[in-house]
Amino acid sequence: MILLYPRNFFALLFACAVASSAHAELTVASLGKQFVPDAGCTVKQVTADKGGSTSVRNEPAESLKFKTSGYFQRNRDLGQVFVATTSGQVDRLVLRTGNSDAAVLSGTAGQELFVQWFEVEGTPAINDNGTPKGMQAKHGFSKNHRCDDFIDGITYRSLKVVRGGKFPELPATRDAEGRSTGDATSKLTYLEFEFNCEQRVTLKAGQRYAFLVGLVKPSAESGFTLANSNRAALPDAVPEDITKESPVGGWGIRREGNGGIKPKLHSESEPAKLSGTRRAMLSESMLPDGEERFELSPQTDGFPDVDTYRDHEFYIIQSGLNVKKVDGPPTGESVKIQQTVRDETGPTSFRFYAPRTGMPTKTNTLAYDPDPTRGDAAIKSENEAHYYYRDRDLGQTFTTGDVGFKLGAITVRLQPVDVKGGGDPGGAKVSLQLMKVIGTPMINDNGTTTGNPRWATYAFTWPDDPNDDNTPNRRPFKHFSDDFIEAETYEHQMLASGGIVPDDLKTNDYLRWELAGESQYQLQPNTTYAFLLLFDEPAQPGVNRNIPLSNRNVLPGGKSNDPFPGGHMIRRDGSSTVFDDVFIRNVDDSQDVEASRTAAAFPTKMSERIKIQPGTLGYPDVDTYRDLYFFIEAASDL
Repeated sequence: MILLYPRNFFALLFACAVASSAHAELTVASLGKQFVPDAGCTVKQVTADKGGSTSVRNEPAESLKFKTSGYFQRNRDLGQVFVATTSGQVDRLVLRTGNSDAAVLSGTAGQELFVQWFEVEGTPAINDNGTPKGMQAKHGFSKNHRCDDFIDGITYRSLKVVRGGKFPELPATRDAEGRSTGDATSKLTYLEFEFNCEQRVTLKAGQRYAFLVGLVKPSAESGFTLANSNRAALPDAVPEDITKESPVGGWGIRREGNGGIKPKLHSESEPAKLSGTRRAMLSESMLPDGEERFELSPQTDGFPDVDTYRDHEFYIIQSGLNVKKVDGPPTGESVKIQQTVRDETGPTSFRFYAPRTGMPTKTNTLAYDPDPTRGDAAIKSENEAHYYYRDRDLGQTFTTGDVGFKLGAITVRLQPVDVKGGGDPGGAKVSLQLMKVIGTPMINDNGTTTGNPRWATYAFTWPDDPNDDNTPNRRPFKHFSDDFIEAETYEHQMLASGGIVPDDLKTNDYLRWELAGESQYQLQPNTTYAFLLLFDEPAQPGVNRNIPLSNRNVLPGGKSNDPFPGGHMIRRDGSSTVFDDVFIRNVDDSQDVEASRTAAAFPTKMSERIKIQPGTLGYPDVDTYRDLYFFIEAASDL
């Protein structure tokens, strides 16, 4: 087996909802003996044998017991390979303790736990260890030929280690002397591993993944068993495809001792306390310290048992987002809210650029002039200002009707302008944020009730257009182009992550953002909400990362009515939309330049970014009189 480890592994953070840095990465709780998975459960293996026992264990060397077959008990992490059925983040993992007297050892409560996630690559092939059907296994809990088989052909690529949770205060099933306590409370008990939002791993539907759970530090009598179903005792021949025997398309895995498949050293009797033989044998049974442990690849082979035919009882609960191109807009009763009018020009995009390292590349004239008697040329000559291209999330406010519904999908349409295909934005990770809108919107005219707006997007270069069905004569309306909405606040409700932008997006494509599991948020009746579409990560230097969305922009006073009264587009436009932060009046002023650079970029952490209130104000454009082209669907009850 091979373990591939990304260079930035220990710094890698995944996007998600607002989280306090004081919170642990992982919380572990006992759910008792009953657990009913809800709609958010996307992968599960529900069966477990009544007998048999396999343990997560991490004890100090002096506590490891010498076994009669000539080796010392081995410390061990345990886990499972599975195929994801839904794209999205893992919110929770539920496991179950076993049914034996070793279910929870006396020193386990309060010990720190971890979960390590892997992407699994390759084609699994059974190695029968030279003991095909008709021969006895070389080791294992029985002599059946399957009991020493292991899997070849697989690479485990480490994605993330999440730690910090404490094992719940469950009563021990075995005391420090190894005797049964007679207390069955902790047997067959469900354990819930809940991940801090920025520590959630993102799964992609159809891909094979794995997890390992373990105890972080050695402690005397520290271990617990996991309920599982094991087919190793079946007399059947080795299957051609091991995944066909598993309900989750996978197999059990372990990380055992110092990484050796099985002990190399044996002794007919227990070695003396201070002997070199004892130290060498114990070192084979101990897991490495620190991060070196997490670099050891898991495997199915172990000693005395293997996990090749084992499936643990487990449940994965996700907040899912699947983004895909569709042939056309949704229809039917599932569509609850829609806005289907758009302009053929006037693109606006959501985007996330690489960190800005050079000088600003955009220039606008600060168009508003307190002396309106001057001509355009005089204004331009004095009021040139520079600024940076700005990161942006885009979305829309909407109000539900008399009947609430569970949010199932949002479909948008690309604006009829060129889209950069290939690797960017194709393949980029995206999320959808849902917010509740509080307050009554009020227009702030930005101090420009006639004449020019405060900056020059539409002041000097916005020609009259006879094809504009609202304002063909545009000059009288240009002062509206810097208006923004205030008196609304946006309360974060949910962030659905895990979406991947399809490759080869083209003009006019429909892009469906499909929610699953716990991301299917219940919308209340007669309530105003808003959604934002966003890229999770910035582009690489020199690459554009943006998607233009169809919309309708109707300035007041023209010939057309607002196509979606009661709602409007919104944006999160960089880190600040304060006028003096955005524009640079003197490019030789390093503080002025740095303020603009900072204002244009999103914070690195998603938890900080989604705290930034969206609105309609942005640069160079505003969304005050703009509505997105979109469809909102209810989730199916099935």
